[in-house]
Amino acid sequence: MATKGKAEVKARARRDGRWWYIEFPDLGTSGQARTIKEIDEIALEVAALWLDVDEATLSVTVDLELPEAAADLWTKANEADARAREDAKAAAVLRRRAVAALQAEHISKADAARLLGLSPQRISQLSKAS
Repeated sequence: MATKGKAEVKARARRDGRWWYIEFPDLGTSGQARTIKEIDEIALEVAALWLDVDEATLSVTVDLELPEAAADLWTKANEADARAREDAKAAAVLRRRAVAALQAEHISKADAARLLGLSPQRISQLSKAS
């Protein structure tokens, strides 16, 4: 798909040793960059040279591939975050139930606050949320 009158070229970049290997699947060519910061500029240069066109006529989109070890760890971290959010929701439900249980025992909000080590304001919040 063309962007503002420019031909669009797609590329992928992945780490290969100390370099970033830039592959152009549709062009059948490749290039390399030392840093991620250099990838876009080098990708544009390589595509323009390969197609024998002015760089200004191209738009190059480069998908960066996260190295596998880091990708696995990142995925696990995201999964752990999701579990933690679910655990926090479950804990909030249990806190509201605990406050409700104290109220069912006709324990005042002030006494409930002291028993649970919370402020009376927090007890009020938990009471309203249940």
